Amino acid sequence: CDGVKCPQRMVPCKQCYKRWHMKCMDPKMTELPEGDWFCADCDVEEPEEASVCEKCDGVTCPRRMVPCKQCDKRWHMKCMDPKMTELPEGDWF
Repeated sequence: CDGVKCPQRMVPCKQCYKRWHMKCMDPKMTELPEGDWFCADCDVEEPEEASVCEKCDGVTCPRRMVPCKQCDKRWHMKCMDPKMTELPEGDWF
């Protein structure tokens, strides 16, 4: 996307508060959704599968979080210090 051109045509994620142009989504949205909307990073199909980030308390699919193999706590990659851009291979403590 080339940036913010029509803020009134953007959809905010209820969890992370990021915004997306309706025309940039795949598939494209033609109408603003009713109620809460969650982006692909925050959307959890099964609520019982949700994990809570230890830093921001955000609820996300556990497959999108970094799990500690020792204590089973999880963090968003963006909440790590320094931020991670990829999930670590193997065990992470």
